Amino acid sequence: MLTTALCAIARHEEDYLAEWIDYHLDLGFDHIFIYDNDDPRDDAIERLCRQEKWQQKVSVIDYRGRHAAQLAAYNNCYETYGEQFDWFAFLDVDEFLTFGPETREQKIGRFLENAGSLDMILVNWLYYGDNGKVHQEPGKVTERFPEGLPDAPANRHVKTLVRSGLPVRFVRSPYVMDGAVRTGDDCLRTMPNNGTPEPFKNPSFEQLYVRHYGTKTIEEYIRNKVFRGAADQLANPYRLDLFYSVNERSREKRAVEKQYFRVVNRHEGKPAPLVSVIVPNYNHSGYVRQRIDAILAQTFTDFELILLDDCSTDNSPNILLEYRNHPAVSHILLNTRNSGSPFMQWEKGIRLARGRYVWIAESDDLTDPDFLRACVEQLEKHPEAQICITGSHVIDSNGKIIPWKIRYDRWDEDGKVEVYPSYEYLLTHMLQGNSVYNASMVVFRRENCLKEICTEYRRMRYAGDWLFWIEQIQKGALIEIHRKLNFFRKHQTNTTSIGEKDGNSLREVFFIRERLGKRLCSTWLMRLRNRYEIYELAYKYAVSTKEGHKELIRQANRIGKATWWHYRLWKFYRSCHKHILRKPIRTYLDMVRK
Repeated sequence: MLTTALCAIARHEEDYLAEWIDYHLDLGFDHIFIYDNDDPRDDAIERLCRQEKWQQKVSVIDYRGRHAAQLAAYNNCYETYGEQFDWFAFLDVDEFLTFGPETREQKIGRFLENAGSLDMILVNWLYYGDNGKVHQEPGKVTERFPEGLPDAPANRHVKTLVRSGLPVRFVRSPYVMDGAVRTGDDCLRTMPNNGTPEPFKNPSFEQLYVRHYGTKTIEEYIRNKVFRGAADQLANPYRLDLFYSVNERSREKRAVEKQYFRVVNRHEGKPAPLVSVIVPNYNHSGYVRQRIDAILAQTFTDFELILLDDCSTDNSPNILLEYRNHPAVSHILLNTRNSGSPFMQWEKGIRLARGRYVWIAESDDLTDPDFLRACVEQLEKHPEAQICITGSHVIDSNGKIIPWKIRYDRWDEDGKVEVYPSYEYLLTHMLQGNSVYNASMVVFRRENCLKEICTEYRRMRYAGDWLFWIEQIQKGALIEIHRKLNFFRKHQTNTTSIGEKDGNSLREVFFIRERLGKRLCSTWLMRLRNRYEIYELAYKYAVSTKEGHKELIRQANRIGKATWWHYRLWKFYRSCHKHILRKPIRTYLDMVRK
């Protein structure tokens, strides 16, 4: 009889691995190779597989701590142990190879003897959902979930059995191999192609199929899939919308979601803190722990910490949950569906906050230990102020301070404190660009901060923070501390840089400048200059296509109310009054005051 081996990569599968190994050894596999993809300090899988009954039958290969390791594990197994066995199967620990009703043989080796000249057999999934269960219960997986989903679209996926000694490798996905091979679909029917994934079509369960227990219960899915990720991808593909695509919703399941994704109001009944610190996170697992630790190291300690995640696909939700028992943490909310806008997270945090002041601490930035103390002292000293900002160092992805092409702070770091009336700061610092360039450098008053403001920022992708801070500054004076107490992290690629390349960010700039100009520019000359600058932005912007440039001009006209006439008229006025060139915009403020 042919010799057969089974390969799998396992990550935190201790609850299910023993059943899976016993099942496939009974099916006739001669050896099972388990690639251990747990955390580097976790040897639970290796200890489990030391059982005496599995001696000489199960081997554990250390792949702990590796990312996106599934394809590498499969290829390593096939190339390293290929000479020892005739056939290899590649499955996950939630997949059980199963003979169909038309198969007489009940041992995998005898079944493969009938494969003839085929080199590869592609076997469809039969997907299994939660069978109406909510919590993990004792017992075998195959007994707890007896009913499959024969009409599930996912059943078109296949897993692979391949003859050894062939020049093939797994590429792109766990079920696609490259190489010149003869393949079979529906187990034994020959296909004309050479290893391309043609069997993604109507599935067959007649001879051989894979029972795929892809979700189990909602409790197990959250714990084992959502929080731990996938072995074949850096980004985590497991979200609750995937779970509910094959399972029905219920109140009981919703209660389980809240249990895992929410730590709500742990400070209820306690006196309100002076500051509410909001950390909105999305896919910043490499930075968020350092960020939270820097907040907890502040010399000012009268604050609550609100941790929010917007359905991250990396490990950051797990990192946030590590702080669930910290006394400073009042809320942890992990979205099960992405909100589509970071500002929805800002608003959620503000509505949860109880402090007099709010600090939105972006999850990838850092801060000086004295940041909160300095800002709160000034806000307490100046009750007319709505907002307090500091300066920032620019840091790279490694936290190293780097020079930047734009000088964000207009002052030298001298420790001075300036208080600007709302109108003056908006006109001199916010009309032509966003001087409040990073949320992490800001502390502002919570009371009424979301009332009677323009909420168009929710729909903005590039300049929404500019509009949000304009709305806050209109509520009161602004305090500027001439100290660099914030560390603003700049990445090589981000949403803003992409928007700048294609010109999409300008549409939002046009809207903001026109809206703010209406409020601030009280003379025809000021309004003319504002619309001239809006038009000039579009006219001189470097766009790759002529049609793209024309579209920017149209947007400046429609959104910014700026036309060629405004552009030419200001240039004419400037040529007649050359002294205008030498007068900064503060001059116009003086003109209005007189």
